[in-house]
Amino acid sequence: MRFANKVQQLENTLSPFVAIWNQEPIHQFPNHLDSYPEEWVDFLLNSDESTQLKISKRQVPASIKSLKRLMQEIEALCHFGPAPRGELEKIDPHAWMGVKGKKQHEIQRLLEFLAKEKPKRILDICGGQGNFAYLTSRHLGIEVESLDFDPELQQMGLQKNKKLVQQGRPPIRFRHGDLQSDLNNLPRVFKEHQTSIGLHTCGPLAVNHIELAKSAEQKQFLNLGCCYHRLQKSPKNMATESRLVAIMSHFALTLATRGHINITEADFQMKKRVKNYRYAFHLLLNQQLGIEEFISLGNTPPRVYRQDFQSYCEYQLKNLGPKFSQLKRVQLNSFYDSPSTQKIIGEVFAATLIRFLMGRGLECLILTDRCLRLENKGYDVDMFAFFEEKISPRNLGIWANRQ
Repeated sequence: MRFANKVQQLENTLSPFVAIWNQEPIHQFPNHLDSYPEEWVDFLLNSDESTQLKISKRQVPASIKSLKRLMQEIEALCHFGPAPRGELEKIDPHAWMGVKGKKQHEIQRLLEFLAKEKPKRILDICGGQGNFAYLTSRHLGIEVESLDFDPELQQMGLQKNKKLVQQGRPPIRFRHGDLQSDLNNLPRVFKEHQTSIGLHTCGPLAVNHIELAKSAEQKQFLNLGCCYHRLQKSPKNMATESRLVAIMSHFALTLATRGHINITEADFQMKKRVKNYRYAFHLLLNQQLGIEEFISLGNTPPRVYRQDFQSYCEYQLKNLGPKFSQLKRVQLNSFYDSPSTQKIIGEVFAATLIRFLMGRGLECLILTDRCLRLENKGYDVDMFAFFEEKISPRNLGIWANRQ
């Protein structure tokens, strides 16, 4: 079995670093560097920001040989060939009205793949207002049923049917359904279709799509997963052949979700500011109030990070409640700028960059494990890179055919 070997290779590469990728470094404070090779940390601490930016793009300099070697090994194991593509007539620019550039790229590549595979009838999972369904019908003449839980989006999509009828193409059928709450009713829907496609099915939706396609004995299905951090630790969601996938924490699943490489200098600087403020705030709570556990702060508006550390703290303290009010007497900016604080947050950020390099490997392990499970059930399985990673980072899709 092809994927059994791939899973084993990924496990062999990633298992020595479980203590790194399965936990955030700030959560290990004051032992935050214990699991990290000293050579790697020293290199990051002595690197300028341009080098750190390159590393955040998974571009490791040759001068740090062992880390470079690890990165090359992960990249090689995560290399999957491009999806096969058939000929497709040029899409009318007006057809892209309201569709963002990233989604245009994804739909274009999927249409080219379908032009090669030529399925007869498709169930579009989480199809929204039917942009993909509309273009599939218009340019390939394939009948598509679009499944989504949002009736308002589907109502908007019905307007597209007028154009399809005028062009002599099959109209989109819209069906209301929820891939999380309607699991008892959806198998019969899947049975009505030869093929199903789930473009960026978030977290458990990818698992549900695969299980429904299997139970309905569909001829073939394509699944592109994302948002692994939304996977709940249930037996179904985390059923696995891989021992490493089975032990992945929420932090590891989040890391697998965020292994992007298309990051600008401005994005990197904001990312560094977000991390450093968050690390420093944890140190503040630890040193001033003796709080050891990491307190979740939820989503903080970007504007807050553009202010000084004191303003950031005041925003967080207002939301945390009165028991933290005594921190207001601390000279917050002085605390942040102090050599001891800067040393620690510099170390934690260096560890974070090292950890980040393993995200793509974790994602590939999750996906190849799903492929292996399908192989074990008798499916002919391929995994392809459907999109350009710089445009759409979650670009790997599982194409499974029932034998």
